[in-house]
Amino acid sequence: MLGRRTAKNIQVYGNGDYGFPWKYVVPTFLKADISFINLEAVASHKGAPLQKRYAFRFDPAYLQGLVFAGVDVVSQANNHALDYGYVGLCDSYNNIDALGISVVGTGCTRQQAIAPVIKTLPDGTRVAFLAMSEFYQGNTATKNRPGFAPFSVVWMTDMARSLKDNGDADIVIVSVHAGIEHSRVPGKRMEGLYRSLIDGGVDVVLGHHPHVPQPIEQYADGWIVYSLGNLIFDMHDVLPGTKQQILAKVRIRDGRVIGVRRIPIEMNQYFQPFLVADKERIESGHWEEE
Repeated sequence: MLGRRTAKNIQVYGNGDYGFPWKYVVPTFLKADISFINLEAVASHKGAPLQKRYAFRFDPAYLQGLVFAGVDVVSQANNHALDYGYVGLCDSYNNIDALGISVVGTGCTRQQAIAPVIKTLPDGTRVAFLAMSEFYQGNTATKNRPGFAPFSVVWMTDMARSLKDNGDADIVIVSVHAGIEHSRVPGKRMEGLYRSLIDGGVDVVLGHHPHVPQPIEQYADGWIVYSLGNLIFDMHDVLPGTKQQILAKVRIRDGRVIGVRRIPIEMNQYFQPFLVADKERIESGHWEEE
């Protein structure tokens, strides 16, 4: 979430460098063949804020940080995508897309919102991304109106099987924005939802919304990250327990997922995430030496 105090820190402590929040995780992101994030704010100057407690947006110029970090795929399918209405959602989609970053789960039209993002790994494995959100379920995109992909296990699993049967993808990853905020356990509802996706042919489920990490589970022929937690968010200094987070590293080889590993991260006072493994080197001032 690149607005609010995160944006202020970019200007005050980062001297306007859009890469400032990403500084310590860039090497990890750039090593990945594909990197995915959930973008939980509207990247637009357009639209009017909804009457809700938190309406998030940021200057689209800050999207240059995603380019700097090598982000490949962004989901906008979350509970903040409509914070500035349909105009804001569509403009945000276009601003991200214009930078060559693929958007999944929302769009200016239904065709854009439901379209899978397909990336090819160096070994030729084709990985498809889809995304859905349990929020704004009445705001599914139409031919002439921006919005979301359907929040539907049946629709998602039908898409997964179709992508594989037609030879368009070998692996299907579904991003889901759902669950209970700040809960460390997924609960039976999320367990059932995410396992149903795996049973229907999805290979990896990437959950988010709780703002804290939850377990990673190998289930049947797939993997579930119940909650990724936060990456960049101005939260941990006011909400205890949100300082320690994770990245998820999905290992794929020869058309199959061979593992998903937790990479522990923490946040510093500037809301910059860093790998726990790098903590001593960063705090000693030796980060720039590598």
